[in-house]
Amino acid sequence: MARWRDEVINLHRQVILGTSAVPDVASCACNGAGSRVARPVATATLEALLAAGIDRMRENGELAVDADPARLATGLTAALQGGSLLAKTTRDIVPLEAALDAARSCLRSHSAG
Repeated sequence: MARWRDEVINLHRQVILGTSAVPDVASCACNGAGSRVARPVATATLEALLAAGIDRMRENGELAVDADPARLATGLTAALQGGSLLAKTTRDIVPLEAALDAARSCLRSHSAG
């Protein structure tokens, strides 16, 4: 989870500071003609991928059996999207770091054992 968080932060830092050739997919999806379809599909896909990863963590014994992968994935997606929006509007990566750290803390609170 820490490696994923660091990769997300690094990618956003490059996009926010304008040093990346990678297009800002969220902004593209929000501004295009098909944005009403693209945003929900992208969010649902992200949540499904995160839920699958969280479920795998639960199956591997890293998370408690009663951890709810879908709910945790929704929280993580909200932290990612909200933190990303704040980082973009302020041109400061700190809000994204704080949001992802809070989401990771929540996920750790469901650790097994």
